[in-house]
Amino acid sequence: ERFEREVKEELNSMGIGPLGFGGRTSVLAVKIECAARHPASYFVDVSFSCWANRRGRLVWG
Repeated sequence: ERFEREVKEELNSMGIGPLGFGGRTSVLAVKIECAARHPASYFVDVSFSCWANRRGRLVWG
């Protein structure tokens, strides 16, 4: 938990922000797990700019 918090703080200190436009919050959460696995099942997941950030609405008139 401490390492997750440190990684999150370091990433947010870079000033990248949402969609790379700058800001104080780039990362909402960091989750790190350790488990015994077969090498073929290793994976790394990086999610950025979730679908909620890519939605928009235009009201005309």
